[in-house]
Amino acid sequence: MARLPFAAQGSRSRAADEEEAARDHAPPGSVAHLDSADAEQLLDSVGFLLVPGAPLDRSPAYLLVAVRPQPTLSHFDPERVVLWASGTKGPAQTVLEWPLVPPETHYAWGTIEVIDRLGAVNRFASFGGDVSVAKDGDLGAVLFRSDAPIFAAGGHSGAADPLGADAAAFFGVLRATAGNEPRVGDLIHGCSPIALYAAFLERRIAVCEGAQIEGLGTPRLASLLRQERCRLQRENVADQLQGERLAALIRQIASKATEEVHDGRTR
Repeated sequence: MARLPFAAQGSRSRAADEEEAARDHAPPGSVAHLDSADAEQLLDSVGFLLVPGAPLDRSPAYLLVAVRPQPTLSHFDPERVVLWASGTKGPAQTVLEWPLVPPETHYAWGTIEVIDRLGAVNRFASFGGDVSVAKDGDLGAVLFRSDAPIFAAGGHSGAADPLGADAAAFFGVLRATAGNEPRVGDLIHGCSPIALYAAFLERRIAVCEGAQIEGLGTPRLASLLRQERCRLQRENVADQLQGERLAALIRQIASKATEEVHDGRTR
């Protein structure tokens, strides 16, 4: 399988810290493509494999999860996968477990939880994309693919990526704000995974810049995020503008709520 070395390298390219993340850019234009058959081969001796994509690589992001009817007892053995799927009433959590039933073609933004028989969990944060299922005997493979990054958000098998916990928190803000403000829900509904990623970048860059003003934070991470924003402005103009609008609307709503709380306390 000619694509395996690149995919395996991408799965190890998670930044151990922000300085490493700022150094280890993959060459522009490098692309990895995986399908369900590839997923089965890659997962033959592991429980899951992450190819995170941006900001370190320029390939799509992939999360491959093995689901088996019996645990191997030689590594983390996923038993079920909890993801967000788009339903008629909006995104809702759904579960994939053995025997795997092919899900809808697309999955929604949010956290993905990979859980073993003992309840141990590995969490990932994704801005949405395509999902497919393949089975070969007693090995099932769930393949998530996204044009936006998929971050490790921490869990049983390792710490979160530098941006993984931030992305998971961002999704919490999105759901809470959309639940209280229809304008946000309507805008999110029209966003692609890249547009949601662009909105995340806008908010994270603002946090980094505020931290630098106060003498906190790391300039390298802020520089990496700004480079990502510039890339989206070049390569995904419409998505970037949509993300900027979403981030600005959320910021406006949060600012208004803060002012109302302040006014209530001073009266």
